[in-house]
Amino acid sequence: PSTSYSRSLYFDLLKYIQVQQTGFLPFTSAVHILYSLQQALNEFISGGGQKARKEMYLSRRRLLVDAFAGLGIHPVLPEKEMSSSLVSFHLPAGIQYEHLHRRLKSKGFVIYAGQGHLKSMLFRIAVMGDIHDDEINRLAEEIKMFLKANEA
Repeated sequence: PSTSYSRSLYFDLLKYIQVQQTGFLPFTSAVHILYSLQQALNEFISGGGQKARKEMYLSRRRLLVDAFAGLGIHPVLPEKEMSSSLVSFHLPAGIQYEHLHRRLKSKGFVIYAGQGHLKSMLFRIAVMGDIHDDEINRLAEEIKMFLKANEA
């Protein structure tokens, strides 16, 4: 094609290809982003790639689900239907998401609300990133103390 319909210089791939053929780039590259991407790819590959990453997420998810089951907090979906990286849990009876979120955030944990009308029924936890088993156990302990403090 000889005509670009892009509304953005950064997404104008046709312009990018045309200028690159002259040996230049149409704009200054975001070098820090390229280095960050390279580092992320190096870590991904050195960590065993996609298969190892998924197994790590599944292991963390199992630990999280088991720790919460001991507190009477259960996932919304059966295990075979869960994501490997994000788990939705039923909010315990009588607990408001905002209160749980505030308490956990003050202890260094971030949880996510359910979307839309589910906000009052569930919360979500991701197991991606630099997370270790002891942190999952500490999260469960913080929730245990929160529930104990909020018993009616």
